[in-house]
Amino acid sequence: MKLPGVEKDISSEVNLNALAKSIYQESIEMKFTSNDYVKLMNEILEMTITNSEKTTQSNSISELSFISKDLPIESKNLILRYYNSKKDKKYLEKWFEGNNNNLFLLSTTSRDDLELEKISTDDKNIFATITLKDGTPIGLLALLNIDSRNKKAEMRKMIGDITERGKGFGKEATKLWLKYCTEYLDIKKIYINTIEANIRNISINRQLGFKIEGLLKKDCIIDNIEHDVLRMAYIREETK
Repeated sequence: MKLPGVEKDISSEVNLNALAKSIYQESIEMKFTSNDYVKLMNEILEMTITNSEKTTQSNSISELSFISKDLPIESKNLILRYYNSKKDKKYLEKWFEGNNNNLFLLSTTSRDDLELEKISTDDKNIFATITLKDGTPIGLLALLNIDSRNKKAEMRKMIGDITERGKGFGKEATKLWLKYCTEYLDIKKIYINTIEANIRNISINRQLGFKIEGLLKKDCIIDNIEHDVLRMAYIREETK
């Protein structure tokens, strides 16, 4: 008796194994180095994500006006202002009750989650609250570990209010934030770490201009499960 799906799974595994061996043999003849294998993986991953994208929205943030002022700043539907713990804490407590928002405080350097109260007062970090035009907070943006010398930093983002998701506010806020960080703060490189399996999130990041830099194997643990983390980066376009 054949169990449902077992034959298909075995066939798929055999085909993948055969394909991997074929590629490996070819790579030996081509004298691949370790870096070449990483680049090959990135190329295949890029192709996979490209085929998964169903939208053709622009990657460019150039349509936004040049930002030469500090926060608050506005886009069509949103306002970005500095995070205010007294005003915003009650919203964040509610948002972080949902598991989907826990990744915002996931540490990329240790197995312990970050504490918002500590990192929000660190001079190397900047937090911005995303609000609607009426001032209602709906999400949070962050720039962490700002390296002024090398002009780079890590970005975090989330639309915490689940009733405001699926409206394009995350992308709109991120475009404005990227513009602010690269033009007003003079950051050259902004990188993000994404759970590898989240194709939709990766796709949105690509649409915003982020490029894949590499895959970190078993880099974080969520609910006792090891996850691969995809590193992506946005590089500021230099004007000639």
